[in-house]
Amino acid sequence: MLQWTPLAVRTGDARGFALRHVDPEIAPFLAEAGIYLCQFPPNPVRPGDSWSGSTTATGGCTSARYRYRGMERGRALFELTDIRMSSHEQIGPMTMTVDPAAGIPVRVEYRVRGRQTGRISRFVQVLVREEG
Repeated sequence: MLQWTPLAVRTGDARGFALRHVDPEIAPFLAEAGIYLCQFPPNPVRPGDSWSGSTTATGGCTSARYRYRGMERGRALFELTDIRMSSHEQIGPMTMTVDPAAGIPVRVEYRVRGRQTGRISRFVQVLVREEG
């Protein structure tokens, strides 16, 4: 169970989940990837403002440096740098597009390089609402 404040600051422990079968090709990436959340500062921000905060990956909570880029088409845009990762290094900023009404990212995109393999991977998280 994940516990969060209204600013998306984690207050409790993150418990992992089990998968029946994990493809060995993607297993290393699942250790770094997961649903990412945006941590908001307690005060209003303007484009260009930055702060340190946390974000969440499958392996738990990790730290990042946030920079607010502004609003575009009704969505808040952020860049995250200096993300602490255990087996990969970040290539360029992570981009995060947040729905301000819900406070959650609707799109997250970033690239990493494996420290041992040198392999470059690109991750895209898109949250969609399915009708049905």
